[in-house]
Amino acid sequence: MLLLDSQVDTKCLEKIKTFISRAGVNDRVIIATSGHGLIDHLNFYFATYDTAPQLPATGIAYEELVGLFDSTPARKRLLLLDACHSGEIDADSYVQQKPNSLADLVHNGKVVAALNSGKELVNLQASYELMRDEFADLSKGNGTLIIGAARGNQLANEGDQWHNGAFTYAIKTGLGSGYADLDGNGKITINELKTYVIKKVDEITFGAQKPEVRKDLLDNDWTLW
Repeated sequence: MLLLDSQVDTKCLEKIKTFISRAGVNDRVIIATSGHGLIDHLNFYFATYDTAPQLPATGIAYEELVGLFDSTPARKRLLLLDACHSGEIDADSYVQQKPNSLADLVHNGKVVAALNSGKELVNLQASYELMRDEFADLSKGNGTLIIGAARGNQLANEGDQWHNGAFTYAIKTGLGSGYADLDGNGKITINELKTYVIKKVDEITFGAQKPEVRKDLLDNDWTLW
């Protein structure tokens, strides 16, 4: 199932649930997202086509994305998130400004305001640590491996040289070229892909972006490609 642009709204969740519910126990279910990540208070959202940047909650909560897997009996599950987690904000700073427009969100390539509350003081590092724990708890519940494109205090980069985001480019390169077959046995497992992508993104972004595994499933490795 491929959903692009205006097809990606909150209503698409039901379509996805119906689609992956048809999978069998031994099938592989993969959900890959590519777009903007927004933060509001301590909650992260994947921006839909019609999400208002000033209202992150009009997007899709990460809990909802992970919860999609509850509709499938498949035991092999992978969630790929090519999106910013919060933006390039100093970890010791506090964000308390409500943006008036999308232009207010970006200045010289850096996100300078990304919260809707306008009053609460939220420490980014604390938010990041809490979200990492929440992602781990969510994945424990349904056996899903979750790989995020960047750490909580980083942007997810994209560029013409990749024709994609750096994260998606690394995935396509690793699978399409076979470079992610780290042991050379002709098969690529999710743990091999994870290892390759983390290294590749760090390399091509010169350390500016480091993918992060939200919950490792070393005891449930399976062949992806």
